[in-house]
Amino acid sequence: MKNLISVSGIIVLFLLTACQNNYDSFDECRLSVGTVTKNAESFFIITDGGMKLWPIKSRISESLFEDGMRVLIDYSIWDEYENSDHIGFNTTIHDVSQILTKPIFLFNKATSSLIVDSIGNDPINILDAWLTDDYMNVRFEYEGGSKLHFLNLVFNTEAAVTYDGEIILELRHNMNDDAKRYRHVGIASFDISSLKNAKNNSIDIFIRSLSKGEYTFNKSLTYEYDTQTVTEIGKVTRSMDKASSGNIAMLNHMK
Repeated sequence: MKNLISVSGIIVLFLLTACQNNYDSFDECRLSVGTVTKNAESFFIITDGGMKLWPIKSRISESLFEDGMRVLIDYSIWDEYENSDHIGFNTTIHDVSQILTKPIFLFNKATSSLIVDSIGNDPINILDAWLTDDYMNVRFEYEGGSKLHFLNLVFNTEAAVTYDGEIILELRHNMNDDAKRYRHVGIASFDISSLKNAKNNSIDIFIRSLSKGEYTFNKSLTYEYDTQTVTEIGKVTRSMDKASSGNIAMLNHMK
């Protein structure tokens, strides 16, 4: 079962330890989700709120960050920075965790019952969902102990849309026969770019999660995109590993 659906990349606990050191010259500690931009010329992080963070001091080596990596960062702002090339905020990074990043999972007529069962239908509750570029981001909670759990965002072509024409995406959870001892909270980012259609520049999405026998979270979001970025209409990829260095801290028992 693990081989059918396991995906590398890790979700993170939503709350990290607060600033580990005392500094007198910058703003209070903050916690944000963002995406790393890194090339030969520059290195910065764009938060999901649109802030550009320029790390000038960090407990984490720059060499461990990868371009496109989704992260949860614990940081403080020194001051606003602006010149002809750079606009943003000088920051100190206190801690960082890599966020689970994976494609959505496709169900269709050809999907075997073994795979469907392996995806699981154990309780999980979405606390919030939001879009960032091509990612559907979810903050969620579930009960578990010490075993590895499995998480997927599923697109079922047999029950693809709502009455209003919204594409249905459902967060699914396999707790791997773990004990329900503790409440865990995590974040994951799912690449939904495979849903793009060259005939439209937006798609309405209905995301939901099942907990204790009923849908406890339902939310409609509009995914907007540039049609020039569509490479193949209607292509949906089964969950697969996203390459990562494995050097940034990875937390929580979820794949």
